[in-house]
Amino acid sequence: MNCINGLLEEKCRSIDAGEIKVIIFPEIPLWFVVDKKGLSIIKTITEQIDLEKDSFDLADPKFSNPSPPSPRGYIKWVKKKINELRSNVISPPFSERFDSLVLEITDTCNLRCPHCYVESASSKHNNLSSEDILRAIREAYEIGIRNISLTGGEIFTRSDIFEILDQIYAISKDMRLYLYTNGTLLTENMFRQMNFKQKLKLIISLDGSSPEIHNRIRGKNSFERTIRSIELAREFNYPVVLQCTIFSHNINDYKNLIEFAEKLGVEKLIFNPLQMLGRLRKNVKLKPSVHELARLDENIERFVKSRCEKNPFNVKVYGPLHWARTRMCYTGRWIRCSSHPSIHIFQDGSISFCQFYRNLSKKLNIKKISLAKAISSWEFTRIKKLNVVDHIYACQSCTFKYICGGGCRGIANHYGKNFFDPDPTCQDYKRAFVLLMVCSAKYSKSPHNLTLRAYTSELA
Repeated sequence: MNCINGLLEEKCRSIDAGEIKVIIFPEIPLWFVVDKKGLSIIKTITEQIDLEKDSFDLADPKFSNPSPPSPRGYIKWVKKKINELRSNVISPPFSERFDSLVLEITDTCNLRCPHCYVESASSKHNNLSSEDILRAIREAYEIGIRNISLTGGEIFTRSDIFEILDQIYAISKDMRLYLYTNGTLLTENMFRQMNFKQKLKLIISLDGSSPEIHNRIRGKNSFERTIRSIELAREFNYPVVLQCTIFSHNINDYKNLIEFAEKLGVEKLIFNPLQMLGRLRKNVKLKPSVHELARLDENIERFVKSRCEKNPFNVKVYGPLHWARTRMCYTGRWIRCSSHPSIHIFQDGSISFCQFYRNLSKKLNIKKISLAKAISSWEFTRIKKLNVVDHIYACQSCTFKYICGGGCRGIANHYGKNFFDPDPTCQDYKRAFVLLMVCSAKYSKSPHNLTLRAYTSELA
């Protein structure tokens, strides 16, 4: 199908955003943005020439322009860009190889955060046994996995945590361990119990640059204890990654937090969006608007570059909107779900491909089945064997059907009853996709930016 002529034949859908127009071909899927001047040139020229035969008469005054950008040059450039997009729209396949194992070893936590999707609490005491933890890690090592994440709950509520760390080191000295913690329980003595030869990295939650912001979520005095843990980790030469969850009350604190994180000497700062799961379902006011989230990644990037042009501090915004923006504004290549390279095991032993899909199958449990058999089972691999969105009834007439891929199956299952229920956050992400699509017009090198300005920039 000639996508340019498709514009005239109404084989696409369009969204007006002032000077920018988003053109979407839902069934390919393919989309790009043009400005009004560019669209006018496309329509004018495609009405008069055969693009497939590329039969331009160089002497024809309609197509000759001594100064760039020429209409003829622009239309050939648009055609080339669309062909590139068409050859690059299919998402990479579900990986046959997994690069990490995530173990949720407890649901016990000394804090009671209002957004916790695990709904951890000090009153809960469901732990994955040390035997199951170590067996899973041995089996993960046998299939080539070298990255292990321990999370909870709060992992340092377990009295046997240091024994587990030592035994992991005994399995393999090559294992890279990522320890997720709120940082409020760590002491100097605990750091001394860690094996300094082990490849440990601490992922510590810090939700604000001040006690007033952080403690609003984590509780009284948690800020001071968390900062002390970060300082101790640096004293003992353990790398630290800070993880900030984005709330409505801290979304504008990102500049202060980035500067604070740099002073603390941490390796990286990650901003994570909230997920409408667990306790957040009763605390929805904590969640920022879609518009605020869609702009945050761009604002952070601009701020970091303006401060550290030569050696920018490592700051990432994770989550669906970040991945969407990265691919919409830069690579042009779409990946349905970021969780595919990871295997997740929960405190009851159940195994899944997604941290949010907690009841994938009763058969898939580390107490009953080996890791190798679990990841090759139909229940585990069906997301790669099926084009999931084709089986979700609510998605069939949606313009963004093949762009979003049907949303998150974990969140959908949490709210519904089965694998093919609609994602309840769908409407939010539709609005976000439009904002991000329009945003791509700001990036001259975005593969989706077919504006006349982007063409002129490339000529220069």
